Amino acid sequence: MTGSKLAFIVNPNAGSGKGKAYGQLLEADARQRGLQSTFLYTSATGEATHLARKAAAEAEVIIAVGGDGTVNEVLNGIWDLPVRFGVIPCGTGNDFIKMLRMDPANPLTALDQLFRYEVKAVDVGLVETNSARRYFVNNIGIGFDALVAARANRIKYLGKFSYVLSVMTTLVTYREPTIRLSASGQDMHFPLFLMTFGNGTHAGGIFHLTPGALIDDGLFHTTIISDVRKNRVFNIFPKVIKGTHLGEPEVKRLLTADGKIWSPEDLTIHADGEIITRSAREISVGILEKHLKVISGH
Repeated sequence: MTGSKLAFIVNPNAGSGKGKAYGQLLEADARQRGLQSTFLYTSATGEATHLARKAAAEAEVIIAVGGDGTVNEVLNGIWDLPVRFGVIPCGTGNDFIKMLRMDPANPLTALDQLFRYEVKAVDVGLVETNSARRYFVNNIGIGFDALVAARANRIKYLGKFSYVLSVMTTLVTYREPTIRLSASGQDMHFPLFLMTFGNGTHAGGIFHLTPGALIDDGLFHTTIISDVRKNRVFNIFPKVIKGTHLGEPEVKRLLTADGKIWSPEDLTIHADGEIITRSAREISVGILEKHLKVISGH
């Protein structure tokens, strides 16, 4: 990465305001190293997409400084461009970087890891609905987990506890809609508690929803929880945190490169933790195999 033109897309509000401090530390370090670098700070939701695409006209490496939402926004700006993508994590969940073995505790250590990099071609997911279209790198969630993400995003200042609290409050009112899923040569109807198409393994910082998922195998590891009584949720969710839930009777796992979903009711969807729609009724999910060049901190 030394000698390359770098563009850092910084979310100053990430990690309850840590993003701004991280950006300042990285700027000072970049000057000391003599890097050819540009730092661009976001000021509104969605701006990282436009900043990243503009920066890619000159930069060879685009680095997202923020959480999973920032990663997703930057991805949607560069997914079709011949640049390398790096991440310096400072968000609440930092789920995608678990697949890259990056250090979320120290931005300068993470930058050092990027300089000891290897470039890895990873899969990119695409979700299309009657009301939204979005690329993603870690996962999408439909149903309960999307509603949890929506609540958690409003109380991010609580850190990882925001997800636990959001699970509890969402559970009180959640009702399972009956949906149709076509995937892996199967056509299924079932009451949906949650469905996660996982490129990565984790969601919400602590939930090991799709154990065994790989970001470069051309497949989604899809976890479906359906027809579950509310009192059973308290038995299943501790196992979800550990990644030992796949044997539970309410849990089904599919390996698939695509899927289609139909619902008679509006569904909420998150992509990499960010809500993209609350009114999906027809959903198509697909994968672009080894499409993005990502800098891994191995």
